[in-house]
Parts: sequence; structure tokens; C-alpha cells
Amino acid sequence: MKNSIVCENCGTENPHFKLNCGKCNSYIRPRVVNIDFWKIWWKIFESPVKSFKEIIFAEHKNFVSIILLLAGFKFFLHSVILSQALNQNREVLDYLSINMVLSMGYTISLVSVMSLMITLLNRSLGVSTRFKDNLAIYVYSFLPQLFALFIFVPVEYAVFGRYWFFQNPSPFDIKETIAWMMLILEIIMLGWGFLLSIFATYAQTKSKIYSLIIGIVFSGILLLSNLYLPLLPF
Repeated sequence: MKNSIVCENCGTENPHFKLNCGKCNSYIRPRVVNIDFWKIWWKIFESPVKSFKEIIFAEHKNFVSIILLLAGFKFFLHSVILSQALNQNREVLDYLSINMVLSMGYTISLVSVMSLMITLLNRSLGVSTRFKDNLAIYVYSFLPQLFALFIFVPVEYAVFGRYWFFQNPSPFDIKETIAWMMLILEIIMLGWGFLLSIFATYAQTKSKIYSLIIGIVFSGILLLSNLYLPLLPF
């Protein structure tokens, strides 16, 4: 498993993220200073691997903190909905604000740790990658969750009010057809995020099997965290 760039000037093999050749210092790829957020937003749906390469090459990882924070909030909403739908830890609603902060912090820490572990795993398999690049590409794989947060959540709240989140009564008892539609759309966004995590890994490693395995593990851990985020009843 190898992902490298060969310098056209001297023929030296360099890690794929390098801007200059390690031997002759020649430019071996175009320079990317910042991530163009709106360009990436649309391009990542059309050409995800190229988009993730651009994120890897960018010297400044714009908006990573903001995306991770908002995605953490969306995962927190998933956790609240699941905990209420499954009748688990219903007392969490009494301390919603505290649990929101704790759960968002937990998600941010989890994604950071997983990005670090993937960086170390890549290195052990002979692929040189940087932690900041891995963190950035996996955070940007959460863009579908941001789409759901800003488009779907307002619709869900407008139609069902607090009952979409608190399930008493269930949204399926209020407006069953719309509830199923929104649920399917939410699942589609989660599925697209899973595919993006595979594309993100492939942009770093050029290995299809490895990318699929990492995507399954990465998304699986996030899914389990939605089911078992540390929501405290106090």
C-alpha cells in the first residue's frame, strides 16, 4: 500500500502530501493555501476523492473546528432521539444543556482520537500521512450531517415540534408518512457520510479494501457512539 508523488525533476519518490521534493526542492504539485469551503461543499458530492485531495493539500484547514462542533451537535440530537425512542436514559432531558456540552466534547475527542489512530496505522502499513490531514478529511466527511442539521432539522421541528426529538407521542403517531420520509432522508445522509469516509481514506492510501475497512470501523464507532453517548441522568 503506497501513495506517493514522483518528482519530475529528479525522480525522487515523495509522500503524496508534499509540496516540494525532499531532494531537489522542486514543486511537485500545485500549491493550495486555503480550503474553499463553498467550492468543496459542492465538489465533494460530485468528485469526493479529488475534493479530499484538495483538503489534504491545503496548508490551512479552514472550518474544521466549526464543522466538527456542528457535527457533534447533530450527533447529540441523534443520541437524544435514539435514547427516547428506545426508552433509555429518559431522565437526560432534565439536564439537556449539560449533556449537550458533554456529548459534543465526547464526539470531538472521539473523532480526534480515531484520526490519530488511523494516522499511526497508516504509518505502520508504510503510508506516510499527517494527523491534521486525516482529521480534516474525516471531519469534512460529516458535511451531509451539516446538510441534515440546517435543512432537515428545521423541517422536522416545524412539523413535529418537540415530539420529533422526545418521542412522546411518537412522530409516527402524529404524521406517519412525513415521519418515515424524514427518517429515510436522515438515514441517507448517514449512508452518504459513510461513503465519504471511504473516499477520504482512499484519497490518503489508494487502497480500496483498506478504505472500505476503515470506513466501516470509523462509521461503526460513530454509530455506536450515537447509541451510547455518555448522556448523564445525574
